[in-house]
This record gives sequence, C-alpha cells and structure tokens, in this order.
Amino acid sequence: KKKTNYRDDTERDSLNLMNDPRVIRGSTYTAQKREKMNNTNRKDLMSRTMGLPTTNKLPTGNFRKTNKNTVSSEPKDVLEELTDRPIEMDNDTQSQMVSDRPQSPLFVQAHISRDVETQIAPGDLFDFNLEVVPYLEVLVGRTLNVAMLEVIQEDEIETIQKKQKEFENIRNIELAEVQRLEAEKNRKLQEQVRRHYQNEERVQIKQDEKDRIVA
Repeated sequence: KKKTNYRDDTERDSLNLMNDPRVIRGSTYTAQKREKMNNTNRKDLMSRTMGLPTTNKLPTGNFRKTNKNTVSSEPKDVLEELTDRPIEMDNDTQSQMVSDRPQSPLFVQAHISRDVETQIAPGDLFDFNLEVVPYLEVLVGRTLNVAMLEVIQEDEIETIQKKQKEFENIRNIELAEVQRLEAEKNRKLQEQVRRHYQNEERVQIKQDEKDRIVA
C-alpha cells in the first residue's frame, strides 16, 4: 500500500472532546491541583505495592477503642480551603498633587538624505553686470511711466478743481442777481398793492363827501 503525505482521518475512530483526558476543563489552577493529587495517589499506590508507608494523613478526631474488633470516632468539623479561585490582593498608589508637564521639544526631522557639495567659480553661471541690464531697463521704464501717469493725473485734478471753483463763483454771482431781481419784483408788487388800496380809500372818501353834500 502506497503511503500518503497526509493523515487519513477515515481510519481514526471518532472521539468525544468531553471524554478526552487530554482536554482540560475549568481553571488551569484547578488542573494543576488535580495533577498534584494524581501524582500523590500514584505514589501512594506504588508505596502500597512495595510495602512502604503511605503519605495519606488520617482524619482528625478523637478515637476511642471500645473492644478488640470495633473502633468508634468522634469527628470534628473539617475546614476545606477552596483553591479554584486564585488569591486576590488590593494595591493602591498615590500620584503627586501637582505635576508640571515638561515643555514639548521641538520636532526635528531625522536627517536621512546625503549631503553633496560643489564649487562654483566667479563667472561660471552668469555675468550679473551684463544680464541685469534688461531687468533694470524694464524696472526703470515702468517706474518712469507710473510717475508720468501720476503727474498727469495730478494736473488733471488741479484743472478740474480750478474749473469747479470758477463755476461756483459764477453760480454764486448769478444766484445773487436772481435774488436781487426777485426782491425788486416783490417790492414793486407790494408798491402796486399799496397804491391800489390808497386809490380805493381816496375814491371812498370822495364818495362819502358827495353823499353828505347831497344829503
């Protein structure tokens, strides 16, 4: 029969894990105590077969011999220590009331690159005095252009202000003339109304005199 590389599970009988002695159920501490008890029982069995005294302790109690064949005992209360639960202990600690936190250090990234250096002699890259001329021309031309625009704008503003002052003077003169003409017109109108009233009074007086003469 050819031997395979894998184990054939069909030939093995089914095994219940609840009855497997290799499976430990419960606390591991209990399993250790049980193993110690099994070792002690095994040693006692070997001692009995070899005729040696056993290590089992007799139960505590008061024994009283009544006759040659019977022995009476009065057992006392036996205290059994529970070993399934491990021993528990309470510990505590006290921190300082005021503990200042130290200042966090500045983050400095680790240097992981490699430094390389080179030597550049004067004139290797470019001639500054020669290549700076176009930039200076552009900057100076732009500055002069902006300055001329500002001067023209200032002249225009000054001219506008002069025109505005002249217009205000002319308007004030015309306004004063209009006010003078309106005042003269009002005076003439008042004079006409006054003379009309005077004429009516004069006519009324003459009519009263004629009426008195006729009467």
